[in-house]
Amino acid sequence: VRPERSRRFTTEQIQILEEHFYKVDKYVSKTTIDDLSTRTQLTPAQIRVWFNNKRTRERR
Repeated sequence: VRPERSRRFTTEQIQILEEHFYKVDKYVSKTTIDDLSTRTQLTPAQIRVWFNNKRTRERR
């Protein structure tokens, strides 16, 4: 059985991710993912999924 996961990102994490999304690039490279992962304390998978979801939401 998996431990319960926290579903929401903190305000600081979202701020870091959105800053990159809007000011730098909507797409992330492996090195960028690693950098953002260190800065936000999120896993690389969470970063990739966040950017994917954000791009999808922006298209609407």
